[in-house]
Amino acid sequence: MKSFFGKVKLKYTIGILALSAAVIALIWWQFISLKPYQISQTEIQDIYQRHAGYTPEILFEEIKPGQYTISFTSYDGDKVEGRLELPEEVSLEQWLSEHNTGANEIFLGVSAMGRNYLRWWQDSFQGRPTITQVNKIGEMALASNNILVAIDARYHGTRKSETLPLSKIMNNLNLWGKRSDYENMVMGTIMDYKHLISALEATFGKADITLAGYSMGAQVSLILGATDKRINKILAIVPPNVDNKVAKVAPINFITMLDERRVWLLTANGDDYADNSENLNLFANINSSNKKHLSFNSGHILPEGYTDKLLPWFENEAQ
Repeated sequence: MKSFFGKVKLKYTIGILALSAAVIALIWWQFISLKPYQISQTEIQDIYQRHAGYTPEILFEEIKPGQYTISFTSYDGDKVEGRLELPEEVSLEQWLSEHNTGANEIFLGVSAMGRNYLRWWQDSFQGRPTITQVNKIGEMALASNNILVAIDARYHGTRKSETLPLSKIMNNLNLWGKRSDYENMVMGTIMDYKHLISALEATFGKADITLAGYSMGAQVSLILGATDKRINKILAIVPPNVDNKVAKVAPINFITMLDERRVWLLTANGDDYADNSENLNLFANINSSNKKHLSFNSGHILPEGYTDKLLPWFENEAQ
């Protein structure tokens, strides 16, 4: 008899726990989880053309001939740090004296979430390998006579915040339905790159600008390319599928504005952050006839040597 009542009590307890879990899940979904919203073209213009006239003073500090740390103050007073490397081991002054303004090619790298700007130069950082292989892309850019430039995204690298680390930003987004920290991080990074371009043009004159990014960097690159006509070419590598729960930073809301820019999209058929149908939809909606889609049999981290497929990009072969 005790065994019978014990089993009934156990089933009753399990039932109560299951019901409680279901109620908590329902409350979370109804009142906490993010819901999609719409953003208009007017709102997009207002957000991404704000502070458009701001040109910061960029400071160069030589590391070695042809390579400099750079820094500037963004529109909201935030300090931005990064690196610039010339294709030749010469001083900036010599380069500027030998190259007419308006004839420079600038390659801007945008790192993946959690990665700092040095990844575009180094095959490892603090003992951790650069699994995105963007250092190889940086080498290819320099070999193709591009000036290579990258800065840290907000809350990354030199801009980490003890009060708002990336883990808290993502937990706020995914667990607590707070999108503002994540959206502001991405939007602020996009604005920083806009001001970086203005500062570089003040130094080098109008330039042929390429924008390349991996993961979150690809997300930034697609939005920045769509909202800044100074960018001519975009190399977007495994952008995550970001939907209208964060509409202000969802590439799908911007790619119809790319207006015949040269765009290569690299995706993976086993990507946990964007499935095949989402990737195909993203590519289909890129408003350019000068576009190419490369798909890899891998996860979000593309296979070793994927950068070899980018040789035609740097060789300027036909699409």
